[in-house]
Amino acid sequence: MLFDRILNVKGVRTLPLKFILLAILTNLLFGCGIGDKDPEDLGVFDIGELGSGCQLNTEKLAKILDEDISEDINCLESNINQFTDFVRRENENFISRTELQKFIIRFFPNQAELAQDLLKLVFDLNSLLLRDPQDNISVKKIKDVFNLFRLANKDGRSLFQVLKGLNEENYWSRRQAIFYEIDRLAQGILAFTRKQDSFQQNLDIISFIESIKLALELNDDQLNPELIKSFLFVKKLLIGGNTSTVTSVEIEELLEKSSDLVLLGMDVFFAGGKKFINKDDEHFFYYDVVKEAITYFHPWEGTEHILDHNDLLKVLNEFLKDDYNVYNMEESIKKIKVNLIGGDFSSYRYRDLYKLAQWGLEFTGMLYFNDVTFGHYKLEMSSPNAINDLKIPNLEPYYVFSKTLVKKFWEQFEYISLNYRYFHDDDGLAHFFNDYKRFQKGFNTTSMLRWAIKKVVNTYGHFPNGNAGRKEVDMDDFRRLLNDVEGLVRELGIWPNDVERFISEMVNSSDLFQFHADGNKTASTEEITEYATNVLSAVELTGRIHEKLAKRCPIVDEEKESFEVSCYREFFLHIFFDELNLANYYDKLNDYVNMNGREEAQQYLINIELYARINPDENVPLTKEDLTRLVVTLTNIESIFIKNDINKNGILERNELDNAFRTFKNLIITVSKINGAPNSIYKSIFLYLIKNMEVPSALQLVSFHVFGKKKNITGTRFNISAILSSFVLQ
Repeated sequence: MLFDRILNVKGVRTLPLKFILLAILTNLLFGCGIGDKDPEDLGVFDIGELGSGCQLNTEKLAKILDEDISEDINCLESNINQFTDFVRRENENFISRTELQKFIIRFFPNQAELAQDLLKLVFDLNSLLLRDPQDNISVKKIKDVFNLFRLANKDGRSLFQVLKGLNEENYWSRRQAIFYEIDRLAQGILAFTRKQDSFQQNLDIISFIESIKLALELNDDQLNPELIKSFLFVKKLLIGGNTSTVTSVEIEELLEKSSDLVLLGMDVFFAGGKKFINKDDEHFFYYDVVKEAITYFHPWEGTEHILDHNDLLKVLNEFLKDDYNVYNMEESIKKIKVNLIGGDFSSYRYRDLYKLAQWGLEFTGMLYFNDVTFGHYKLEMSSPNAINDLKIPNLEPYYVFSKTLVKKFWEQFEYISLNYRYFHDDDGLAHFFNDYKRFQKGFNTTSMLRWAIKKVVNTYGHFPNGNAGRKEVDMDDFRRLLNDVEGLVRELGIWPNDVERFISEMVNSSDLFQFHADGNKTASTEEITEYATNVLSAVELTGRIHEKLAKRCPIVDEEKESFEVSCYREFFLHIFFDELNLANYYDKLNDYVNMNGREEAQQYLINIELYARINPDENVPLTKEDLTRLVVTLTNIESIFIKNDINKNGILERNELDNAFRTFKNLIITVSKINGAPNSIYKSIFLYLIKNMEVPSALQLVSFHVFGKKKNITGTRFNISAILSSFVLQ
């Protein structure tokens, strides 16, 4: 899990190491009984009078978070005080690491190497928290050191008990208690650190981590300093200062924020167990989390370097390596950074990370705004009719947003409400009815797609009409985008087999078949969003159809999940209309089938196959990809009819065909390979295609253009599907 990996890198839990390590050190110094036998040469030491008035139980010291060990802490303090009283030191006001290390080496040579690592940890932590000079413990602060022991035993033990067995189910009932315990422990530590001298210590974090690793004899799988180094940008982002070091002042700041920061992280980690009242409540929760997280950012200048590209890869690899090889995506990550975020790929500056955070705030805020606004306009949204006008309401929930965000959110909400036609329901399927069917979940799906696609189009697109209007993408633009994300798409396993066909279909399907389609040979944000929405619905639908087909038709290719074409054709319409009852989603298609019979519907299906399949050969099994493409094409044709069938009779009358021609004109020019002809010639080609369902020869075109009867030509789904197949066969 993401949060678990942050707090528990390779199984190393964030325990109060200072106290555990001091307990281990105590075992080294007193476990064998100093004074049992005087050494032959004491050097600078005078321990003749050193003795202990209590029996120290070192095993209990390791249970500092499990049980009350106050007596053992008192005993340990007594032994340390005796050490300071009877061992001569260069500076009587301090216990130096060198002197203590020399003592251990002299009297406990077998423990010398381990003691050296432990001592460094203890002295570093003491300097950081109690601000003693580096490698020295002040004699007058020994009391504070052991009071910290007592604090850890009392408040740390309480926190540890609250955290035991924590999971998604019980976190939210314990949340307030966790906050209280963390805050009490942090404030208790701060009470000691704030009263110390103003001398500030600076600790190298990686050196400290390496000392922990050596002292506890951990391997790289248990504690990897290089991996931790990659995560240190978080320290700089939240606390400030240098990435590789931490100061006493920064530790105080971290302690002051600790209860809020830990709870914020836990809220995200255990969000799956939170019981939300409704979607409004859920989306506000995530918006509020992002908004609060941003408040903890250190106020750096925008150009301040925070994160290296190589460290980012290590961080991403830690989270994705079980599923993907992030290094296969490296070139895509570089290009996304440069093109979408900005700046050199090698460096993520504060402005870059702040920009990403603002995107997160905008994204989550948009969903919450949509929820409350959709609810406010519930009557209008449930209407089967088009919405022609909406006024921005003054709703109390809007007060959590800035005026800039409210304006941005409203503009998108209003545009989608007035101009979009298809919305997913709670099952992820769009309804292709003459009447409008709007769903809150589908409204948000459309909003999310439009939000993301708009950023991509603005980055890779161009102005089709010079320097005015809005950016759109043509096939060259889309080819450049696909080239930039190739590594990412390949690693995700969705790289198309025929790249050029994919590019052509992506742009043309958006530009020709959607409710927003204008046929100008470029795809706008709105066209792509609508196409992407319909593709997602088709993919969901394909999964259900494929599952039903698999119960009737043997799979002949496991990798491609293929069926024999004859078997698929035999059962498709039955599954579509009878078993899955998809007439509830495609009611006009159902009317067409009922009116013309399933025999014609079967040929209609075959026409779509010829256009949609990668290889339309009947002897080649139909793959699951083919099935998805078929459902997408079927959906595109429904969109054409809903847009152009003004009288809603299921037939495109001549005036309706004239309207459709405006969209298809550029495609007709491409297919006919006739450039610069009068508009009437292209319309004749279009009408000939509709009537005869084949591309005309030059002689046929001239005859039809001059003498053909065009007034009563009409178009059905069958005609349109036949035209599509003619395009491919040419």
